[in-house]
Amino acid sequence: MSAIGVAISPTAVFSGSVDGDWRVSLVNPQAIVHVVGRAVFAAFLKCFVATDRVMTLEQMLQLNSLHVAKDSPARNRNLQVLAFLMAGTLYELGDALQELCDAKVYEKLSDKSSWTPVNEARARWHKNKLMSKFRNQLGHHLGDPDVYTKGLDAMLQGNADLLLARGRGRARHSDEYPGAWDALFRGSDIDEAGFQQGLLLTKTTHLELPDQLLAVFAEVLDSCGIPVLDQRSKP
Repeated sequence: MSAIGVAISPTAVFSGSVDGDWRVSLVNPQAIVHVVGRAVFAAFLKCFVATDRVMTLEQMLQLNSLHVAKDSPARNRNLQVLAFLMAGTLYELGDALQELCDAKVYEKLSDKSSWTPVNEARARWHKNKLMSKFRNQLGHHLGDPDVYTKGLDAMLQGNADLLLARGRGRARHSDEYPGAWDALFRGSDIDEAGFQQGLLLTKTTHLELPDQLLAVFAEVLDSCGIPVLDQRSKP
């Protein structure tokens, strides 16, 4: 209801420009949440928070690629840390997608096609044991102590020289500790094939899922009888 008691039709409006600033505004959000369901709407909000994390990490990866010297220790360190943080975020997004599934979002969709790629991502990421290791040992956590001791024992076999740290110049942010990462990798029980599989899964998911999620949200609104107006200007 408006301030003067006139009912306002619930509507989702995409405005702005496809090549410039744009926004999605929900008119009469109380009515929209009532029709969609609080559990489904809240589950979408959690997924959108995860999407913002994905976008932030994606942009930081781009900035690292564009503005940090290609052969520098800093570029290698940034790429490594950001990739594992991305994997950890996508693992948690898999949990959020499961919560969206548990909220019966599928039943809200007249056209199920938009849900198919999102549901496939959910199936790949939710409770994925390999990606759980990426999150817990390499990404969102620093790794368990026994992982480091196991990796250290593996590194010390043969007693070869250990490259502990390297850097470039006096700037602190130019440094990295490859020896520490080597111990973590060796102790995590992820072989080279596992690393490549995890990184490929991370790359393909983060490039596609954000847009797919918004498409599912718009389809839910439309299926619930809420007009979705795309008023964005196009070239």
